[in-house]
Amino acid sequence: MRYNPVAFTGLYLIFPILQKACTVMRSLLLLLLLFLLSRGAWAQKEAMHWYFGNRAGLDFSSGAAVPLLDGALVTESAATVISDKETGDLLFYTNGRNIWNKEHRLMPGSNEFEENCPSAISQPSLIVPVPGNGHRYYVFSIHFSPPADEHNCDFGYIVDAIEPEYSCELRYSLVDMRLDGGRGDMVPDQKNILLQQSITEKMTAIPHSNGRDYWLLTHAWNSDAFYIRLVTADGISEPDIQHIGSTHESKVYAGKADNSEIRGMMKAAPNGKKLACAVDANQERPFDLFDFNPASGQLSNYVNLGYLEAQYGLSFSPDNSKLYVSCQSPARTVAKDVIRQYDLARDSEEAVIASGQSIIQGNPDTNIPSSALGTGYYDLQIGPDGRIYGTSYHVYNEPNEPQAHTMLVIERPNEPGYSCEVNFKSFDFGSGNVALGLPNFIQSYFNGLEPVVQEPETCIPAVELYPNPTNSTVQVNLKGECVQDLRLQVINAVGQQVIDCIRIDQSDAKISLSGLADGLYLLVFTTPQGKVVKRVVKLQIPN
Repeated sequence: MRYNPVAFTGLYLIFPILQKACTVMRSLLLLLLLFLLSRGAWAQKEAMHWYFGNRAGLDFSSGAAVPLLDGALVTESAATVISDKETGDLLFYTNGRNIWNKEHRLMPGSNEFEENCPSAISQPSLIVPVPGNGHRYYVFSIHFSPPADEHNCDFGYIVDAIEPEYSCELRYSLVDMRLDGGRGDMVPDQKNILLQQSITEKMTAIPHSNGRDYWLLTHAWNSDAFYIRLVTADGISEPDIQHIGSTHESKVYAGKADNSEIRGMMKAAPNGKKLACAVDANQERPFDLFDFNPASGQLSNYVNLGYLEAQYGLSFSPDNSKLYVSCQSPARTVAKDVIRQYDLARDSEEAVIASGQSIIQGNPDTNIPSSALGTGYYDLQIGPDGRIYGTSYHVYNEPNEPQAHTMLVIERPNEPGYSCEVNFKSFDFGSGNVALGLPNFIQSYFNGLEPVVQEPETCIPAVELYPNPTNSTVQVNLKGECVQDLRLQVINAVGQQVIDCIRIDQSDAKISLSGLADGLYLLVFTTPQGKVVKRVVKLQIPN
């Protein structure tokens, strides 16, 4: 057999090309992986931005909870925020009275109350997308019913659970993001429309099993009734009234009318198949759990998880297997539990009830100080990073102290007992501080999230970059309990490594990008324990 030397020459020429192609492919795959890591492991981005408390906020876009200092919202209790489901960009946020756009200015139609007219209602607002319309959102809000002075902005702070008896009402407004030059505004004839009177402060929404519509749930006052409405492209239905579970009612405490059961949270499991109600009370009362059918909107299989006092915040775990409830009052014996966890994966109702245990009291591994035990906890909410975040009376009661920047974080909420790793964590909110509430979201945004926990987490510093975008130099600010030497790589948009082997051994350093073309770059900071990926845009910024 004779061999063609020309063919072999061609092969010798092709091999380097194939080799280079493989290298480029590996680089592209690396870029894709880094991009996914930098975006986080979730598909839905509606909850990427949080605003709460006194101008506090968190941004989860990088995959970690980064403080936001640009919020305009001031509220004692919960708020609600919506971000673009595709990009994660902020759209608007509300405390149930005012609505701020993405530029942190009041929407033109949000002029009924003075700015930052606060609300002490447990779940004063909830944003629900209009099915089949990518531009419109229902903003549901709960207000105090007359004779309460709705226009008294101090009322939210001075209203007493003890006499006179009061109740709440449900209203809605419609926001269209095409109005006000794309910043969004309230539709004039769809503003503060009354839907229901004589309700409690509880409100949540659950996606319909058809993947398009939503169920809106509230609870009647002085009744065991739920009001369940279907939200479709055609509008909001009349309520289906379902009587199930315990009665939420005014009672007598210390010889006076006690309205405390009107307060507390209602939340669904992320998969929409369970619903829990935390009912605040000055006396022990049932902690309510139900099954929910997302196809029919029916509640069933009521379970009293135990008689607890001063229930307030609650959250299911992202994998739907655990349920957490917080205790509000600092003066009650149940405060020893502070936060209880229930294992819903147990094989019987009795076993689920028996699984209830404190995750703070007696926990040898938590950093929560003894001074914070028994002080009471308020809101609990899953974050896009798969962790559960909480607020504390210990923090709220000292607004000018360092702990006003402290939140409770459950690092592994899918794990049982102390293995869930509950700790206090500090955030630099600048002049802002944490209050009692966190954003109220549709819980399906967090279904199936698994927290990504670096080991040991404290040895991976937080990295801040500024300015970003930059025209030449970017400042690197390292924060964490153990700032250490880092190796920096810079990768461009096509996966090429353009800067390598820069070692950063101080908390602040400057990186020059002046020799690089304008565009998006990934900065990969590597330690022996893991990587931190940040994005930076390099462009010529006019003077």
